[in-house]
Amino acid sequence: MQKFDVSEAQLKDAVHEIERLNPKPGGSYSRNTRMVEHVVRDFAINIVEGELELTLNGRNAPNCMYLGSITIC
Repeated sequence: MQKFDVSEAQLKDAVHEIERLNPKPGGSYSRNTRMVEHVVRDFAINIVEGELELTLNGRNAPNCMYLGSITIC
């Protein structure tokens, strides 16, 4: 206690506070039966060497094949 300049009363208060904490705070979410929806962006805009760069998220893009002037999705 001397090393950290803490009184015995302060140490007891700190231990009491720590004992009240939930060791698994995320556990309350595991019992949640609601469906969680995540937002997935369609594209990202970044500045690369002073220029704007647009990048599409392939996860949302259709899987297409380009054969000359024909597009198959």
